Amino acid sequence: MPKYLAFLRQEIEARRILFAGPVTDGSDIIGTAILEAASAEEAAAGANANPGVQSGHFIAELHPCFLPALDAVQVQY
Repeated sequence: MPKYLAFLRQEIEARRILFAGPVTDGSDIIGTAILEAASAEEAAAGANANPGVQSGHFIAELHPCFLPALDAVQVQY
């Protein structure tokens, strides 16, 4: 687990993983992550570099999508 957490922090700080977290509905899917990548090959390489995937604990599935940038959105409470 320490290798996975160090990897996760490294990838988030490098903005290659935008966010990641557990799935808590009791299904076979135990976690999800959104990766930033220029291509499907780059995304696959990033997912497969995950120590959890390399150890066989996780199985990576890639589902391409387009998400809007919300950098310019300002919310006042």
